[in-house]
Amino acid sequence: MRESPGFVTSRINAMIGNEAFYMLQEGIASAADIDRALKLGLNHPMGPFELVDLVGLDTRLAILKFLHRTLGEKFRPCPLHRAVRRRRPAGPQERPRRVRLPGRLMTRTRRTAARRATRRSAAVA
Repeated sequence: MRESPGFVTSRINAMIGNEAFYMLQEGIASAADIDRALKLGLNHPMGPFELVDLVGLDTRLAILKFLHRTLGEKFRPCPLHRAVRRRRPAGPQERPRRVRLPGRLMTRTRRTAARRATRRSAAVA
């Protein structure tokens, strides 16, 4: 592979996630429907909104801004992504990241807590 801004997977995931936000903004499908479509149709382990819930809106937006600056217009962040990011509650990282998307509440700490509980139960067994 030759030198290029961003990792291969980061660039592809950024495009998929950004397009998912555009589809949500246009009312084409709900966040849950888009996640389900990518999991069932493309065999992804999680949908783009589940992934942004795990990674964080800040991180995804920073990646898109960097790719937009270095690679051009096709990586311009969706206006809905920016708007949702602005509405996110401010505070320390330990605080739950709750973001209201149309038809869905995304909470990063909920997923983290579930993973920890699964690990604990596996360690006990």
